[in-house]
Amino acid sequence: MRQSLIALILLFVVAPPAMAMSGLEQIWLHAPTQYKVSEKTSLIGDISPRFGTDNGGVDQCIVRSGIQRKLTRNLTGTLGFDSVDNYQPFRNHENRIWQQLQAQTKKRSYTLSARLRLEERHFTGKEGDSIRARLMLKSSQRIASTKFSVVYSDELFLTLNTIPDGPVQGVDRNRIFAGLGYSINRNQTLECGYRVEYINKTDVDDEKRRQLVVQLASLI
Repeated sequence: MRQSLIALILLFVVAPPAMAMSGLEQIWLHAPTQYKVSEKTSLIGDISPRFGTDNGGVDQCIVRSGIQRKLTRNLTGTLGFDSVDNYQPFRNHENRIWQQLQAQTKKRSYTLSARLRLEERHFTGKEGDSIRARLMLKSSQRIASTKFSVVYSDELFLTLNTIPDGPVQGVDRNRIFAGLGYSINRNQTLECGYRVEYINKTDVDDEKRRQLVVQLASLI
């Protein structure tokens, strides 16, 4: 909980000057919490609001929950549920059930992780469920002997089926992130950086969004 409050405070510190950055469209906050049930099992949850810089309002809010299990020293599996409210360009709701595998390796000051997530997405007012796969690769390099690190990630989203008046099969979007991390403790890092999201549109021109991201990241 203390780490989540730190991330929230940092958001309000960086948000005002970020609003004035040319080309920046959104500010994202991701502050997860974790409760350890046993040595290998944890409950996870977070609220992730995403703010538009044009009017300062909330574009989207995700409430996430799940149960995480450590399978091996470097591999975890997670079952989760997301409640997603979108406010722009109009109000709509989505529920997601998801399954995830995450692998991570650490060598001295360098950490590399890979995450594969499969989502079953149900949209209010639409028939059928959209199935989406997400693959993220992430690296972190500590700067000398400091608590700071340089962080990069790339996440590809693939929609696996088409539903009426909903997502279409194919590439959905791609997110590229670069930023700085600050080690809060042995297992958690506070990250702040810039992300570009490319969104594949089927009926209009493709969209590119520029986002300031403040998030907590945990070692597995």
